[in-house]
Amino acid sequence: MIAINADAAERRDPAVAACSAAMPGDDMNLLSLPWWCLPAALFVLSLVAVMAVNRWRFHRNGASQHLVLGMFVSACWIAAVVVILQRVQ
Repeated sequence: MIAINADAAERRDPAVAACSAAMPGDDMNLLSLPWWCLPAALFVLSLVAVMAVNRWRFHRNGASQHLVLGMFVSACWIAAVVVILQRVQ
């Protein structure tokens, strides 16, 4: 009897319904991934691209600290947008 009541309460709880809708594997949606995957991938890929261009084009090791900080802030903004979109969905 307790299991039935808990199961019924779980169906009525919108937080549980929202969490189960955003679980991976439901559909191929960027918002179904963990929230940090997209910003981390964008930051790492752009950092690798900048370092490769600096190495091959300008023959320097590393990248400008201002450029890396700007990419990190951009990744944080993208993370915030992804989290907001997850909550809205």
